[in-house]
Amino acid sequence: MFGPKSLEQSFVEGLRKAMVSPYFPVNLEDLQSVRIIRAVKPNEVIVFHKDQTVPEVFNKVREQDLYRDAPLKIWIAQSYGHPDGGVYTYRIEYQGKSVVYATDTEGYVGGDVRLIQFARNADILIHDSQYMVEDYESVDYPVQGFGHSTYAMAAEVARAAQVKKLFLFHFDPQYTDDHIDEMIRKAREIFPETEGAQEGLIVDI
Repeated sequence: MFGPKSLEQSFVEGLRKAMVSPYFPVNLEDLQSVRIIRAVKPNEVIVFHKDQTVPEVFNKVREQDLYRDAPLKIWIAQSYGHPDGGVYTYRIEYQGKSVVYATDTEGYVGGDVRLIQFARNADILIHDSQYMVEDYESVDYPVQGFGHSTYAMAAEVARAAQVKKLFLFHFDPQYTDDHIDEMIRKAREIFPETEGAQEGLIVDI
């Protein structure tokens, strides 16, 4: 417990406040589904056992025996490359395949070592790539510290982590398709196995 409220209660209240117009058109109460909301921490792993539809959460160090053989695991890491405490990144592992989802993160000089280790040898890395390098480095409208990466930062993480394929996403909404095509082309100069994510894209791994 944290004061009079549990962490889960605080999280649900925060989620309810965030899911309001105009930023989100659907209220939490309008979602016609069974919702299980639980706060998780970077020292935990989300696990689906065989034939199980409801996940369980375990301490990833102390409770290894309880989840070691589970077919689907979701690992959590905290990235500090975003204001206000950072964000979580996720690594989903299923039947020997892995996908890492890293949104709202900003690179560091030499690369984000935590993220590189977290994404090591993943089949797919989906990485925030909001800016072109020249826009990120602009003195007219500085965006450094906003918590978003360039295509080059994403490609450098992919190369250092030795992932199989990189998907750029989270593009600046002002960019056209031509801008994004240029970002993909330049990212391939750093990491050849780079693609651009798009709505409805299905990738077979």
